[in-house]
Amino acid sequence: MQQLYLLKEKLKIYIRDRKFISEFSGFSFAAYSSLLIDILFFFILNFIGINYLISQSIARLTGGATSFYINRNLSFKNATSKVNLQLRRFIILYVVSYCFSLFLIKSIYQNMNIDLIYAKFISDFICFLFNFCVMKFYVYYDFK
Repeated sequence: MQQLYLLKEKLKIYIRDRKFISEFSGFSFAAYSSLLIDILFFFILNFIGINYLISQSIARLTGGATSFYINRNLSFKNATSKVNLQLRRFIILYVVSYCFSLFLIKSIYQNMNIDLIYAKFISDFICFLFNFCVMKFYVYYDFK
């Protein structure tokens, strides 16, 4: 119980710190950038005649790579030599977040009887916050 209290206090201090604003802003920029790259690649690949599923796969991977690069170098400024470890952790988060988003949208839409569009926004927002926390304290955390 004491450890949970200490973690809560550290989190409060972090949120009040200017570093939080910088990291959260960078994370938001990375999210919007990866979304735009994803959409751009999807439509370009689809336009030149590549199958929509292949286009979607390439677009998602490109958007994910954009997110990894921006978050590593801008948001959390953690371009250490541990790139392989960070990449593995990022991929784990990517998969977990995808599954979590499916669980959330289904739970919100079916169990709470909230309109689908609102369920989508709510689940995406929760995943956005979840991803920020996991990237900050797991993917790019410096264990020195």
